[in-house]
Amino acid sequence: MTRRSTVILVSCLALAGILAGTGTYVLLRTKGSPRATAAAFLSAWENNDYAAMTGLTVTRPPDLATRLGALRTGLGVTRARFQLGAVRGAHAPFTATLRLGDVGDWTYAGALTLAEHDRSWRVAWSAAAIHPRLREGQRLAVKTIWPKRGAIMAADGSR
Repeated sequence: MTRRSTVILVSCLALAGILAGTGTYVLLRTKGSPRATAAAFLSAWENNDYAAMTGLTVTRPPDLATRLGALRTGLGVTRARFQLGAVRGAHAPFTATLRLGDVGDWTYAGALTLAEHDRSWRVAWSAAAIHPRLREGQRLAVKTIWPKRGAIMAADGSR
């Protein structure tokens, strides 16, 4: 084998190795991004698309539609808006603004935890995805508390 043939053969083998490695990377890499998954999940939540939300979770919670439907009904949610914050790694903070019937808007900060699953980014579902202080078995409810009535005073200060 001549020197030129050897150089060509080594170059071809190196190129084949690079292409094979690139092909393996393309086939095995995690598709999408944590940000895209979180944005899709929050968008589905805004639109009451519980099937889409379930499809974006690591383990498919069978009661997700029931829980979020009960949340909307129990709180009297007439509109939900979610603003995704700066996603860092697998942590996706968001701001939720829920319009609660005649009560008004309730805004709170929440966060989604994401995980790589089957080469895709998914939401690691838990009750804390609804509200950070919510735990399994708990639910949110609107409770109206009227303050103690104050004394009615005359202009001269007497009751």
